[in-house]
Amino acid sequence: MVSVRDRVALSLRIIRKCSRRIGEESQHNGTDKLTSRQIGQIIRATRVARSKKCLCKSFPKNSSMMNVGFRQTPSFRGLAAASTASSRAKQMNRSSDTAHECVLRSLLFKRGLRFRKNVRALPGKPDIVFSSARIAIFCDGDFWHGREWQRLSRKLRAGTNASYWIPKIKANRSRDRRNSRLLEREGWTVVRIWETDIHNNPEKVARAVEELVRGATGRSERCAKDGS
Repeated sequence: MVSVRDRVALSLRIIRKCSRRIGEESQHNGTDKLTSRQIGQIIRATRVARSKKCLCKSFPKNSSMMNVGFRQTPSFRGLAAASTASSRAKQMNRSSDTAHECVLRSLLFKRGLRFRKNVRALPGKPDIVFSSARIAIFCDGDFWHGREWQRLSRKLRAGTNASYWIPKIKANRSRDRRNSRLLEREGWTVVRIWETDIHNNPEKVARAVEELVRGATGRSERCAKDGS
């Protein structure tokens, strides 16, 4: 059992380490300010490094426990943005409530469907969740989730900072597959819709989702009646 005193001491060490790394990163970039995303990456990396260091003391060097739960996150250290516009565009990307998500949600709401959004309790935090129908919907961005991966990976390989982007998007794709498997094991129907498919024909996508949800809801209601 770890005492409260030990936990506080560990938290203070992590805070001091984060402060040092933020200062070093600012110096490295030649700026007094870092974006919230950069600070978040530093804090997460520091926590993982500290946790792994604690595990090293508890388990043998070659123990399989040393690789559980840890995935090396690609780092921007030593890299430069292709252009100021490119850097600004990437920083403006949102992890939730993106334009295509909002378009689809609005159309589904107009069709009388009610849902939850960004449910943290579910693997992958699905963008749209129909709890009674057990349907989880992800509105995946074409770039971040690697649509047409063979073509995109070739383009990235020929572009700037390939050593960052290729591992980053590969990791995103692996995480997507893992989250889909976890949800399906728990009895959820997983639907992944690409960003451009929503933008190109939002009504068609909304209609398909409505049919799926109403069909699943009707089946569950019939099963409930049969069971009673």
